[in-house]
Amino acid sequence: MFKKRKVFALLMVAFLCVSTIFRNSVYSYDIKDDAERNIVLLLDISGSMSEDNRIDLMKESAIDFCKELLTIDNTKISVVSFDSDAEQVCPLTNDMNLLERSINDLYDGGGTNIYDALVTANDILKGYETEDNNIVLMTDGAPQSGPYSYDGKFKESDGSCYEYANACMDYVKENEFEQKYKLYTLGFVSKNDNSVAEKFLTALGYSGYYTTDNFKELTEYFKKLVQNINKYIKVYLYDVETLKDKSSYNDKDYVDYIVSIRVNNDNLSKPVHNVKVDCDNTILSVHGIPDSAYDTQKNNFNLSQTISKIAPNTAEEIKVGFRISKQDFGNGGMVPFVCTVSGDEIATIREKMEFYVDAWNKKDNSFISTADMWKKPNYEDTDKETDADMNAVLNEAYYHGISKPTEIAGLKDAMVRYGKKGHCYGLSLSSILEKMGVEKIRSKANKKKLYDVEVDDNQKSLIHFYQASQCFSSLRASEQKYINKYEKLTPDYKLRDLETAARNVKNGGTPVLLSQKWIYRDENKDDGYHAVVVYGDEIGTFKKNGKTYHKRLLTYDSNSSFLNLGGLYVKNDDYYIYYNSYSDGLYIPAYDKRIAKVEIKSFYSDINDMNLRNPHSNYSSELMVNNRTSFFLNNSRKKWLLNKSDKTGNNVAEIMGNTKKLKYYFDSDMNENNNDSPMHVILPENEGEYKVTTQSGQAEDVDFNLLYSDTYLSVKSELAEGAVMNSDNSITLKNNRGKFKVVLASNKIDENKFTIYTVSGDQSNNGDIAIHLTDKGIKLDGENIENIQIDAENKDKKDTIVISDKKTVEYVDSGDKLVNIKEKENANTKEPVITKTETAPIKSKVVSTGDTTHIYAYITLTVVSIYALYMIKKWKLHQR
Repeated sequence: MFKKRKVFALLMVAFLCVSTIFRNSVYSYDIKDDAERNIVLLLDISGSMSEDNRIDLMKESAIDFCKELLTIDNTKISVVSFDSDAEQVCPLTNDMNLLERSINDLYDGGGTNIYDALVTANDILKGYETEDNNIVLMTDGAPQSGPYSYDGKFKESDGSCYEYANACMDYVKENEFEQKYKLYTLGFVSKNDNSVAEKFLTALGYSGYYTTDNFKELTEYFKKLVQNINKYIKVYLYDVETLKDKSSYNDKDYVDYIVSIRVNNDNLSKPVHNVKVDCDNTILSVHGIPDSAYDTQKNNFNLSQTISKIAPNTAEEIKVGFRISKQDFGNGGMVPFVCTVSGDEIATIREKMEFYVDAWNKKDNSFISTADMWKKPNYEDTDKETDADMNAVLNEAYYHGISKPTEIAGLKDAMVRYGKKGHCYGLSLSSILEKMGVEKIRSKANKKKLYDVEVDDNQKSLIHFYQASQCFSSLRASEQKYINKYEKLTPDYKLRDLETAARNVKNGGTPVLLSQKWIYRDENKDDGYHAVVVYGDEIGTFKKNGKTYHKRLLTYDSNSSFLNLGGLYVKNDDYYIYYNSYSDGLYIPAYDKRIAKVEIKSFYSDINDMNLRNPHSNYSSELMVNNRTSFFLNNSRKKWLLNKSDKTGNNVAEIMGNTKKLKYYFDSDMNENNNDSPMHVILPENEGEYKVTTQSGQAEDVDFNLLYSDTYLSVKSELAEGAVMNSDNSITLKNNRGKFKVVLASNKIDENKFTIYTVSGDQSNNGDIAIHLTDKGIKLDGENIENIQIDAENKDKKDTIVISDKKTVEYVDSGDKLVNIKEKENANTKEPVITKTETAPIKSKVVSTGDTTHIYAYITLTVVSIYALYMIKKWKLHQR
């Protein structure tokens, strides 16, 4: 009997172990371990693939493709087959046996629904924030089924099936594939194919494409594509210069620019041969430089060139020429083009590039000291001044066409944040817009010079408005655009572009809004951020504080004062920026005693990037961290540590997944450190739920805002553990034990209803408070919402409600006030209120590599359980 008891005990231990595995496997649906690189293979299994043994050739090459890619660590591959429908036949995995079985089990039949294949790939990859997500499409023709559209990129004249191709292109654009994924296309297109296939696959494969009428050749191309996805071949713009001295173009109607492009072969063992580089200039009316303009024996600036060989772990450089019309680029600006690279051992690569050109319209927009600069230097307000100025600033917003609830709510918060600080950004931006004729400050004040405009209450309101405009989505989008452009470029490249932009001002370019990053000599101080105007550059010999410099940027710095030189008031040149090269550092003599280093944070030289009403379609949601508390940021799959005052620059560190660090930046507010300057964290997904909790796990001072495209959420509490926020207009304040204020605003609510809600209280025992905006009003759930105040408003009306002795309450907008429609007493129950964030995880539609684990565990658990019951029954019979 002892032996049977021992067996029974072991079975129960096994039961508990397996049940634990099963439980963990169930809840691992929602949190997947992201790989550093994900690849989704879209394989055509339509009926036509049965011809000429195509499907077997495709299987063989796809398997070889997977084997080669999996030699690189942290790679996962998924397989999607498509005919009339699309199906994921293998999850993202690094299990080669599973991939090989999945591919070999494919069989042909049906139509060609490329649209569904793209949708499936998007569903698989959109939960992974790694920067290396790839889609590879292999097909033997144009899309022939699925959604269609007769309006779009392709017309009937482009070939049959154009309507299905349009739907695919629209889906890729609407879901921002180019911002999230690399997409390669491999297409078999027969010589007598009269469909849109070749044009479609060329346009769809924005990362690389290949079409041929030889299917065996197409499968060989799979091997080349491995080089691209393994990032062995890299193409980038290296340098830009004019062919001749710029003065030689004064009497011409064009300027010749030479663009240096480098191709890197990072493969340590294999060379690449016959690398062809083509620069497509069809985007604009830009032409190559005629041979007669240079010595063809010494130089070759053709837009199409071939590099015979690039040795392993080396780079080769070519120079291509562009002739730019002064008529087209009189004000300067960016010239975009597409660089396409192909070769014997590599798949086609396409990179979008751009370079900055000088302005030539001869209009001088340089700042004149007393004409274009505020006499009043940078200043700070008192609490009383800030409060009194709020309505005036809101009126400025409405006057300037800023009226969306999210923007107004953000502006009100920003006014409190910026009012008692410096106003360098507001003084700089307003002076640029005045110079360029966007603002009419002088004419309204009946003055000829900005210097003569008295900074009264009206002017202060305007300056405060522009200072706080950093909160508007248009300027946040401009900052994101700058970060995306320069994140992978060297500081020298930034400085070169800044020099060009400064030089262009005298020829009609826009004065530059430059944000500087200051690193203080006092190591205990956080970095500071300061905005100035750059309106020119000079080359010469400049001696400052015992040092010699050969270049300087001319600036209007609102911290400086005017010098009286015989009745002529000029700016102090100690506030100019001096340097020899960026590697030597930038130097501002006026700040020498307290600043150890000056860096370029960002700069705008395009007036559209300073336009508050500029609609940016690529704006990403942001989290603004306003205080020094360290937080954890979670979405459904990832976790980051946000440490605003981290001196190492690792302010946003990922602590789960280890694949992607979020981008971030700081506002320019001139409080001489980032103690109070908001840190903007650019979020990986624009919608959905985010949880922000204190790093300590204890209640602390919390202050942050989440800025979705149509929803504004703000949380401020003297003592709380954090909050859960969602783009569906909801916030759950976690374990609040102090004075708090929560702001919710939505652009999705009818503008005639209340659109901005402020929920506040000063109790010490609120616990969790769940707040949700509805189409009709607002709903609160909580452990204790007694005496909480609700202020509701829109542009034309306001109302205030104070709640007493309620745990659940809901109000609706009755037209001019809030009306309580439902009150539910929970005084007799001790059960906590269940909020949206505490529900069980929702299973992902995407099957992960570990999704079979719970199936095996369930089978094992069932067998063990049945056997255990059998042994118990047998033991009981024996006892009798």
